[in-house]
Amino acid sequence: MIGAIALRDDTIAHSRWRLIRSYVLARRLPGYWLLMVILLAMVLWGRGWATSHAPISLQMLVFLLPAATASVVGVSLWSPFGEIERAAGTLLPLGRSLHLLSMLVIALLINRVAAATWVPDDVPGVWETYLLRHTAALVGVSLLLAHLADARLSWIGPALVAMPGLVTGYIRMEVAEAEGRQIAFFHDSWHPMLHPVDSVLAASVAVVLCVGGITVLMRRGERLVEPEESAG
Repeated sequence: MIGAIALRDDTIAHSRWRLIRSYVLARRLPGYWLLMVILLAMVLWGRGWATSHAPISLQMLVFLLPAATASVVGVSLWSPFGEIERAAGTLLPLGRSLHLLSMLVIALLINRVAAATWVPDDVPGVWETYLLRHTAALVGVSLLLAHLADARLSWIGPALVAMPGLVTGYIRMEVAEAEGRQIAFFHDSWHPMLHPVDSVLAASVAVVLCVGGITVLMRRGERLVEPEESAG
């Protein structure tokens, strides 16, 4: 009897391990983890340029880096086979949770390294907060788009949200410089990502988007687009 129970437990554990391995391989997660590592390497490679071109480099960093990491997070959800783990019951939520957790941990690590290596000691500003706020907002956008449209297209959301804010900030500064005025890059703008670091509105938008995206992913998953639907 004890041997039968032990054999059954080993069989269940082996079956769960196979499902987890299938989940990881179906979504090519090692490849996306590697892509995040490449982003980290790019951050380290560009630190010399960044410290000599502050604060412009930092203004670009807090828009472009969160957009890049959020795009990878969203696209990593796609599987060519759909969510075949639905048949495994409770394993799918666990797989989604561990998947998202692994990607977010790497994204936050990249943010921390970027803040430590790109920000000169004499440059004011809480750039870590900007990175965290923008990463939360854009990851939420990416996850929502993965559910509403297609995970393969989820990178479009962070790009469409971040780029108008970055361009708006620079246009505003160029106009002010031409008029002989000095203004701050971050201000109470129509775009929440341009708001100052202590903006309650910008923080609230980031929290709502991030929590909403994670909730939708945990409950519903990414949208599976059938081959004929994507073709037609």
